[in-house]
Amino acid sequence: MCIHPDVAGQADRDKIDIMCREMTSNFIKKSSSSSSSSSSAGRCSFFEQYDELIGSRYNNDIESSANGQKKKFAIPSGVYTLEDLRVAGGAEGWCPYYMTKRLLRHADVIVFNYQYVLDPRVSASALIAGEASRGAMSHGALAKEGEERPAALAIDSDEEQQFEPAVVIFDEAHNIDDICMDALTVTVDRKTIERATSNVKRLQREVTELKKVDEARLKAEVENLMRGLAPASGMSEEDESIGALKFGPQELKNAVSGVSHLVIPGNVRQAEHFLGILQQVCAFLRAYIRVDKARAEGPLMFLHELESQQYIEARTMKAFDARLRSLMNTLKITDIDEFSPLTKICDLCTLASLHSKGFAVLTDPCPEAEGIYDPQLELSCLDAAIAMRPVVRRYKNVVLTSGTLSPLSMYPKLLGLDRVVVSEALDISLERDCIRPLIVTRSNDIVLSSSFQSRKDEEVSKCYGTLLEELVQVVPDGVVCFFTSKVFMQQVVRVWYDSGTLARLSTHKVVFFETDDVVSTTIALSNYREACDQGRDDGRLSVRYHASIEYYYVQGLIGKDEKAHAEGMWRSVESLMSEGREFEAFRSAEAMQEYLQSAAGHPFLYDTRQWGDTFNNIYSAAMEKYFARADVAAALHTGGVKWQNGDGTASPNPVVMNLQKELMKPVLKEVQTVLSAAIPTMIYTGVFDGSSCGHLSVMGALHMLGYEPFETASRELWEGPNHPFGFVQSGGALTFVWVSNSGHMVPTDQPEAALDMMDRFIHNRSLAGKNELPWRPAADVEKIQL
Repeated sequence: MCIHPDVAGQADRDKIDIMCREMTSNFIKKSSSSSSSSSSAGRCSFFEQYDELIGSRYNNDIESSANGQKKKFAIPSGVYTLEDLRVAGGAEGWCPYYMTKRLLRHADVIVFNYQYVLDPRVSASALIAGEASRGAMSHGALAKEGEERPAALAIDSDEEQQFEPAVVIFDEAHNIDDICMDALTVTVDRKTIERATSNVKRLQREVTELKKVDEARLKAEVENLMRGLAPASGMSEEDESIGALKFGPQELKNAVSGVSHLVIPGNVRQAEHFLGILQQVCAFLRAYIRVDKARAEGPLMFLHELESQQYIEARTMKAFDARLRSLMNTLKITDIDEFSPLTKICDLCTLASLHSKGFAVLTDPCPEAEGIYDPQLELSCLDAAIAMRPVVRRYKNVVLTSGTLSPLSMYPKLLGLDRVVVSEALDISLERDCIRPLIVTRSNDIVLSSSFQSRKDEEVSKCYGTLLEELVQVVPDGVVCFFTSKVFMQQVVRVWYDSGTLARLSTHKVVFFETDDVVSTTIALSNYREACDQGRDDGRLSVRYHASIEYYYVQGLIGKDEKAHAEGMWRSVESLMSEGREFEAFRSAEAMQEYLQSAAGHPFLYDTRQWGDTFNNIYSAAMEKYFARADVAAALHTGGVKWQNGDGTASPNPVVMNLQKELMKPVLKEVQTVLSAAIPTMIYTGVFDGSSCGHLSVMGALHMLGYEPFETASRELWEGPNHPFGFVQSGGALTFVWVSNSGHMVPTDQPEAALDMMDRFIHNRSLAGKNELPWRPAADVEKIQL
């Protein structure tokens, strides 16, 4: 969400985070203010404006707090996307990232993914509903069963917990149990352990350097930890959220004067001692992960081995996460992402020490593939209720919805929902009859079934792949393939990859997969939406052929080299058009389209050039009969010659030749006369073969009454019942239509679009928008065609 020009321009996300912290952290601000004015130039002006609007509420400096009062700031009511807030921040001059985090506490409705509620790593940094809820969320997310949920700092521990008056809706929650378990699962490998060891060494160097220049800061941290208070690091609330406490140790809570405090054990209060223990843990994990066969054991056995070898008590490890955060705040570390390996190690130790049940420690020597040794250690959460429990204890109303929550009686047990009020399966009704099921039971001698008995049969998976291949070749629109489970999907996709099915599918469709990884799925979903938008706009893009190059490139159909070559061809088309050489421009545009289709492997939904002859053969008999009629031959002046399949370029066609002689004469004068008389006129063209270059050139030369309204009219989407047909521009008496995915033989390339176009034009209905009227009976269709 960053809008700072120097930061947002960075390609690496980690670099963006580091630069942001360097320009916004409070301890950086203090250093800048105490030095020359030139050194303060590194501060982010957008964050400064945000800070000025909100006020120095979290400034630990007493004098600054006394003088700086919190200022009221209100953003207009409305619905805001992240992009809307970026635009507003750029216009008003405040940081959209920090403003969004502040607005989360005051918003009436917040829409985000499950991780902001279920994953303690994410929920701590979201800062939803203020400090008290933040503390409860971060600590309570990992409280053991039967334990009291720890209160936030400075909250009376004897006070009865009150539910927050909010409604949490988990939509499409059929996989919520997997998400709950994934949120509390930690995976490390040898690379993670080695990088964590490097992190420890760097922190040791930082501590040594700090001792030389500001040892008092380390002593102050130890005193704060002894009192059970958060370290006075000079960081704002936003800074603290970067490394916010994610796994709060319940047993470390001591009641002092009715206030709950988190007290760090004595053997990890000194920074040197804590880092020494972390080195021992990394050494233990380095040896523990070296296995020859898969191993599974409980957290207690894992902790027992660690304690017997390194003499580190489990109660000490419960404080690892809190202690690491405190130390990094004290050392004023800004590149926190560099310490993610060490953070993972601390998370693993804290989780394992907090939970004796509901977790398992899994070690796999070959996690990726058999024979490839790359051992991996995973602390796997096996109980979804652990992550869900703090949610149902915090919020009064929690709703789960999905079309596939079955059986309903299973989910309360999986998620530990002990006070279910309503559990109901609703009937689903469709507004219109839009489902046309095609039931396939077998392929040759193999029964197609997704039953448990057949799921490991590779032949069944291959037959499903063959069925999908045949479908995508004839279905022009998108195809969604559902699997009965993610495990089954992984098995089938592996078979499809080995057999080449995926490669063949990719020649016809852009393929997207849903994965367990939230980031990957989010990126895939974004690309899928962009592909849908590009496909929906292909008529408009093909009108300007340079934009159609972007269409190929964005969908991943061509690479950068092919894109550059096509752009060079388009510049040639533009040059020819500017010189008035329309015919040569037409041929050049056609050549560019041929090049793009060839480079992309002919993957289009309606690739008329790949199956045009086959398609025409279907109509050939009907067209031959139609053109043989005496009245048709007389009206078209074809002399009764026999129709032949082809358009005059693929094969000789006497009908086309006669039509050329009669109709393809200079008609500019006649067109101007017709349009000047305000007679409704429609010109249409397919966008595949470049012919619209000539049409646009001709229309640019028209000078008749009423042309100005057409020239200034906007180009609008023309939609059919099921998918977009193209684009239309209407003004005065003239309507110009671009038909998507079609050559100039629109009736044969896109018969459905041609019928819709003629139906609307004859009945004086606009082509802009969607045709909501039902298709006409067969008798009417025949009349329209005639």
